[in-house]
Amino acid sequence: MLPSVVLCMALLASAAAMTCPDGRVTQDGSSCCLSPSGVYTSCPLPHAVCCEDHLHCCSESSTCDLEHNKCVNATESLEMVKRIPTRLLPKSSQMIPTFSEDTNYRTMCADKTRCPTAYSCLKTGDAFGCCRLKQGVPCSDGKHCCHKGHKCSEDGRFCIEQKDSKLFEKTRDVPCDDTTACPDNATCCKTTTGGWACCPMPEAVCCDDHVHCCPHGTKCNLASSTCDNATSSIPWLEKLPTINRQSAKGQDVPCDDTTACPVNATCCKTTTGGWACCLMPEAVCCDDHVHCCPHGTKCNLASSTCDNATSSIPWLEKLPTINRQSAKGQDVPCDDTTACPDNATCCKTTTGGWACCPMPEAVCCDDHVHCCPHGTKCNLASSTCDNATSSIPWLEKLPTINRQSAKGQDVPCDDTTACPDNATCCKTTTGGWACCPMPEAVCCDDHVHCCPHGTKCNLASSTCDNATSSIPWLEKLPTINRQSAKGQDVPCDDTTACPVNATCCKTTTGGWACCLMPEAVCCDDHVHCCPHGTKCNLASSTCDNATSSIPWLEKLPTINRQSAKGQDVPCDDTTACPVNATCCKTTTGGWACCLMPEAVCCDDHVHCCPHGTKCNLASSTCDNATRSIPWLEKLPTINRQSAKGQDVPCDDTTACPVNATCCKTTTGGWACCLMPEAVCCDDHVHCCPHGTKCNLASSTCDNATSSIPWLEKLPTINRQSAKGQDVPCDDTTACPDNATCCKTTTGGWACCLMPEAVCCDDHVHCCPHGTKCNLASSTCDNATSSIPWLEKLPTINRQSAKGQDVPCDDTTACPDNATCCKTTTGGWACCPMPEAICCDDQKHCCPKGYVCDMLVQTCRSSGSPSSPWVQRKPAMKEMPTDVVSSSSESSRQKCDPFSSCSKDTTCCYMNKISKWGCCPLPEAVCCGDGEHCCPSGYKCNVKRTTCSRDTLVIPWYSKMEAEANQVPRTSVKCSMKDGCGSGTPCYQLPSGQLRYCPLAKAVCCSDMQHCCPSGYTCDLVGRSCTRADHRWDGWDEFITKRKPLIHL
Repeated sequence: MLPSVVLCMALLASAAAMTCPDGRVTQDGSSCCLSPSGVYTSCPLPHAVCCEDHLHCCSESSTCDLEHNKCVNATESLEMVKRIPTRLLPKSSQMIPTFSEDTNYRTMCADKTRCPTAYSCLKTGDAFGCCRLKQGVPCSDGKHCCHKGHKCSEDGRFCIEQKDSKLFEKTRDVPCDDTTACPDNATCCKTTTGGWACCPMPEAVCCDDHVHCCPHGTKCNLASSTCDNATSSIPWLEKLPTINRQSAKGQDVPCDDTTACPVNATCCKTTTGGWACCLMPEAVCCDDHVHCCPHGTKCNLASSTCDNATSSIPWLEKLPTINRQSAKGQDVPCDDTTACPDNATCCKTTTGGWACCPMPEAVCCDDHVHCCPHGTKCNLASSTCDNATSSIPWLEKLPTINRQSAKGQDVPCDDTTACPDNATCCKTTTGGWACCPMPEAVCCDDHVHCCPHGTKCNLASSTCDNATSSIPWLEKLPTINRQSAKGQDVPCDDTTACPVNATCCKTTTGGWACCLMPEAVCCDDHVHCCPHGTKCNLASSTCDNATSSIPWLEKLPTINRQSAKGQDVPCDDTTACPVNATCCKTTTGGWACCLMPEAVCCDDHVHCCPHGTKCNLASSTCDNATRSIPWLEKLPTINRQSAKGQDVPCDDTTACPVNATCCKTTTGGWACCLMPEAVCCDDHVHCCPHGTKCNLASSTCDNATSSIPWLEKLPTINRQSAKGQDVPCDDTTACPDNATCCKTTTGGWACCLMPEAVCCDDHVHCCPHGTKCNLASSTCDNATSSIPWLEKLPTINRQSAKGQDVPCDDTTACPDNATCCKTTTGGWACCPMPEAICCDDQKHCCPKGYVCDMLVQTCRSSGSPSSPWVQRKPAMKEMPTDVVSSSSESSRQKCDPFSSCSKDTTCCYMNKISKWGCCPLPEAVCCGDGEHCCPSGYKCNVKRTTCSRDTLVIPWYSKMEAEANQVPRTSVKCSMKDGCGSGTPCYQLPSGQLRYCPLAKAVCCSDMQHCCPSGYTCDLVGRSCTRADHRWDGWDEFITKRKPLIHL
């Protein structure tokens, strides 16, 4: 029965794909295993055990025997399975709202709104949005988009390439009925209940017990539980569960980064060290590196068979692999001076030189002229490429490339003109130069056309002829201006410019636009342009010359020459806003920033709206003729001396300026390329514009028609830690910070209190990031563990999400997103969670969905790990009062002389506001981010924003600002003789009244209005108290105002 057990594992592997915690994706039905580098690898088994050598894995319920390289369980011992690389999905692009129809953007949506010219307009629900990809597809979340030819992941964060469905059509699942199917090369068999099960063989025989099956050509022997034919008898196989046809998928099996095998096949090494495919799952690769055998058998090299204990079958020949993706476009070197194009093979010629066969790992035929595909043999007699099953015509080799010219440098024609790399300079009829886009081309005598190397121009038939064939000739292209080829922008005026090798053209408004060709012709419609040497045909929207007509091109926006340098927008001499932002006045006459170019500053001096809209103060919206959107709140300005642009985030701590691209450095950090959607070069130092490729050999950025110098990346910006703002679900609802919006059964929204959570398909529950919802068991599963799922919570009304207090009664309230709970005295206290459960001890509380366990003092939920309960905080008085809180000094713990936290909480310093905060847990661990904390015994995982202990992982807790220590507000009458108790006399007025500081041994400031604690110095300019190791920045909170006393 061993083969059936392993086949069961192989077929289960086609059930579902898994996303690892680092965003990488495993093959279908595999498991994620963490490597020492922090990158996850893939084990091709479901729910696998990851071995400690970080190279192998074993099936579920097995243990790794590293000494013998075996997977051991109670009944059997199997070979360890080798892990394979995972695949990192590309991230999706963030969409932006559309603009009004009166904006100067060329991309128009169906509702007459507009998008920037380089963007695509995509329908998102009932509205439209702008995707910064020229050909994009919208994600289901309505906020992201992917390139055409991709589909979005379920959460909209990643883009998945849609492979050609015609490739390997044999790997489609076998349908049993409308809802169930079996894997490729399996057979559907009826079960005892009338349903379906799968026999993992094609055209199998379904046994009458409705449980087992046998191979094609055999009979089921119910008495002996075997499959019999005339010559042998083998154990029968047990059927496997069917696949839900909606979730049925078949992905290729990767061999390495560039090659793969079809689904349910096995990668095997070849004699040359490459890869070939055995079309069986978990097959045995034979030592001859040519053949393979089914799983559970052994290769018999002497008899060319696959043997097991009971039978022997002929072995199988491996097939060529699939090219996983086109390589990075590097040429294949033949020797120091010649090379072949990417994915070609170098073959010797009759003269001892080199020629190119346009296939990878091709077979070079002995005639030194032709070649055949990998896995075939050259048949010189029939001029074919043969293998065991077929014969195809052989191919003729092509000329090699000169490696010196393969470095991507332009080919100079004279001192001022050049042709692109791998092109040829040809004279024109005027005595100038034109470019033939082929190396060593033949320039035809008409001075207009050219032919490939090794052919002759046939002027009579307009063809390029050689001894065996004739092809149409090619028309030459314009040359490049060598001075402009140095990569500098082309200035249009003092403030605008176009990219290198582009042309400045006037717009309909008198401004400038860019035509991305050198010396282009600007058309009279002021919108389009044509190549040099052609004319604009306004009637047909084409670019015409004497012999041909091509579609005209649309101009692109210019570059702001000041903003192209990444400079901030100055508001005055000391303040500035980030690039592409707008300075707006505040209520105090200062400045704030609206993060949009040419924004409208609203009259409330707090909000702003996009260009082309109006501020509606009554409804707090930005309105135009067709739509209304919520207005935006302005942000603080930047100190111009330390001005930093923080628009494009690279990770939690670094960012690049707006319209720039984050690129990895050689050390694994980040650098900035000052272009949107730029290409990050593999040297980890340079970058290229979108739509070009990095040419490492020539240090250039190349496309089909031109080559420009590459750019060096710049350092990133240190991001300021973001504030805990709510997560918007739509215009009216939101979830708390670090939560996830999930759809409900009614089409509305609910909140999962974890970042990047998985929304379960029942529309009621959710699971942590990196796990999957198991609807059958109501759990969240990953490769190593299973925990109960969580129930979502109601969303927050975004109008009330602006931080309004939660009223407990007419005089007391709790902070936003907290819960009022009764105290033992009949008053109120605050639980720092929305809709929390108030525990019966009237001191603690638990999250919604949990139960207070009074015995062990924890919060628990059915079947899930317990979580420490939370100490409530005193409620706030809503009305001003002179009555001091009745809580005694002993019920609070001091963080320093001026602030304290309630008992059973922990003082943690909050780096962002430079004040003390309170963690709502006793003896808590203060996290290094300065914002959060974890229960005692847990560790803070700042990267994943969680608290962990062994295998238990829970969300971390947010600190709350500590309370200032209060002093009695009643006046004290005393004489100068008795010194007024514990206060410090500071200044006597001419009337005889005495002003004093209500701090013992205080330092009296020279302004005769303030004082500082003992050991501090008064800083009147900075309005703070300072000492060598600390500084209090909040004058009003930490410097006590002196109070007058009445002298008796």
